[in-house]
Amino acid sequence: MAIIAQIQGGLGNQLFQYAAARSLSCHYKTNLLLDSAWYKGPFEDVTPRTFLLNRFAIEAKIISLKEPMRSPRRLRRLLQEYFPINPFIAKEKKHYVFDSHLLQLPLISRRHVYLMGYWQSYKYFENIRSLLQKELLPIEGLDKHHQAYLNAINDGSSTMLHVRRGDYVQLRSAADIHNVVDLNYYQRAMRYALERDPSTRFFVFSDDLQWAKSHLPYTERLVLIEPQLGGDDVIQELVLMRSCHNHIIANSSLSWWGAWLADQSSGFVLTPSRWISDPAMSVEDLLPPEWIRL
Repeated sequence: MAIIAQIQGGLGNQLFQYAAARSLSCHYKTNLLLDSAWYKGPFEDVTPRTFLLNRFAIEAKIISLKEPMRSPRRLRRLLQEYFPINPFIAKEKKHYVFDSHLLQLPLISRRHVYLMGYWQSYKYFENIRSLLQKELLPIEGLDKHHQAYLNAINDGSSTMLHVRRGDYVQLRSAADIHNVVDLNYYQRAMRYALERDPSTRFFVFSDDLQWAKSHLPYTERLVLIEPQLGGDDVIQELVLMRSCHNHIIANSSLSWWGAWLADQSSGFVLTPSRWISDPAMSVEDLLPPEWIRL
């Protein structure tokens, strides 16, 4: 048997899918395969993305199925619980909600498991956190451009600040799901950080640096992480994010990972209390209880 994970979306989503699948492969003591077929496109009403997990020192084989796996219909979902239908298709039931059933799949030794979903809950993989911290580092290390920022981060107190706009503003389908975090959140978060440590500097990561430059306060304390043309910026920036002492994250899976992978145990994480547009949807299984919600 093997765990096969359908990978889709940007880097943050890829990391959630990999981490959940990696944890299951450890739990069931079996091989892990990553299906990258989604990246062949076409991209309809979604932001085009690039498969990036192969830039990390991960323990998985990358495959690309010729025929896309389809969501299981009700009859198959019922039958695969009692008969060794191969593969067992495990589709996420509810976004941001941990599903313990994945740890008790029936007839597991006789078939593969194909995971379909985003699996955005730390509860799937908190037991392998130290393993993920080792694996989710770029194979080629940091380039000179980003190494200079890392040196600055390590030279005193540092607070990561992530501003996510991009498709949250420009793409209707994304905007309908994710509300854009307003300036008030960043103002409050930055005041909190300065009350805790008046010497801290804010290392700003954003897909809209011009907005950040024009709107964020405490400009004398800002260090804007400028992109490098032709480089793997998002991979490199994740290293910088996780190297910061404190974290002010956006409602973004990328900055979620920047905070969760951090080695700093004494720092704080500030997160928007409103992660998505639908106020009825719970994110209790997404945000660790020690993170401070504003």
